[in-house]
Amino acid sequence: MYYTCPICGYNLLDEPPYIDGYIPSHNICDCCGAEFGLDDCTQSQIEKNRKKWIEEGCQWFNTKNKPENWDPDFTKLTPAERQRVEQAEQELENGEFLTHDEVWKDI
Repeated sequence: MYYTCPICGYNLLDEPPYIDGYIPSHNICDCCGAEFGLDDCTQSQIEKNRKKWIEEGCQWFNTKNKPENWDPDFTKLTPAERQRVEQAEQELENGEFLTHDEVWKDI
């Protein structure tokens, strides 16, 4: 199973950006360099970082993991991938996420 970066749309992440949908993994996207839980906490951060990445030419962050046939066209996501990205964006827009303090308060 692969996962999708909410910023650049790279859909071959080995691990989810968020564990159980709300605990940030703090992994780094090989494609755009986003740190999950830092660069994608709000819809405005996602939009700002996506725009910046695109304006800078969709440069690959970790070139050693760049697939040969990689295409930065975000519109080429599968319908399921696009639906999940849109769902995640809507959840963030609605404030449906937990902060770091909320995740760790009972531990």
